[in-house]
Amino acid sequence: MEDRVEGLKCEDLLDPISIGIPALDTEIALQPGVTVIYSQPDGGRTSLAKRMALSAHRQGLGTVYYDVENKLMLHDPSVFEGIVLARSYQESGLKELVAKGLVDCIIVDTITGIFHTSHEAFLIKLRKKVPYIIVLTQMRDSFAFNKSVPAARDHVLSSAHTALYLTGKEKVTIEGIDVMRVQYQIVKYEADRSKEGTRGSFVIRKNIVDNVYSVYDYMRAQGLIRSVGKEKYFQDVVGEIPIGLIKKVVASPDESKHLIELGLKEMKLKTEPEVYLD
Repeated sequence: MEDRVEGLKCEDLLDPISIGIPALDTEIALQPGVTVIYSQPDGGRTSLAKRMALSAHRQGLGTVYYDVENKLMLHDPSVFEGIVLARSYQESGLKELVAKGLVDCIIVDTITGIFHTSHEAFLIKLRKKVPYIIVLTQMRDSFAFNKSVPAARDHVLSSAHTALYLTGKEKVTIEGIDVMRVQYQIVKYEADRSKEGTRGSFVIRKNIVDNVYSVYDYMRAQGLIRSVGKEKYFQDVVGEIPIGLIKKVVASPDESKHLIELGLKEMKLKTEPEVYLD
């Protein structure tokens, strides 16, 4: 990734990769270039971005999580093992990594924390060196359009090939465990315009997208899981496969992998299950 071709943007050289959330990966991919994710306050942006950073790292990308607002001090640091966690006061070190071509994927959380008139210049510099750029932004009320819109400069939004809007969230209980289900909408996807408008959801637990719970929630919504008392069965084309209580599945690496594998097979995803596991 270190060698760049003169005259080409970084995104011209690489292929799409998995986003890291199975339901999303069935619809779109993380394309080289700029992806924008926005939501109302506490809408799940950071929990999603942490999972995307972990996924990018597991796919072999040199990954940086740029914590612009320094709000991750209380988050579990083990999530960022192998990932460079940059703070706003470490900007010079971040610039050096980018300049040397050592960053393949950067998550900017959030660009709203960068001075508004600097958004365009900041993004232009990144695009010269970093293939995959994920920009998180808050929302603001627009008096012109009488609705909430992403709080980022027009250049950021127009340069993005993908825009994901986290439209809402709800607290749900799965087998006695409280989790947060977040709904999303694909607002823009230049790689395949037919995907625009697609809606879906994922599950957040412990401040990160939990793929085991997300896959379970997805399969249950599709009517693929049948309950008989406390016993649960996944309905495969060849028959019913028993699965245990979800909290026991989560506690077992082998059972978690097995459930993820069942989900990936049903979703026709060929990504290695390790990309999705904690």
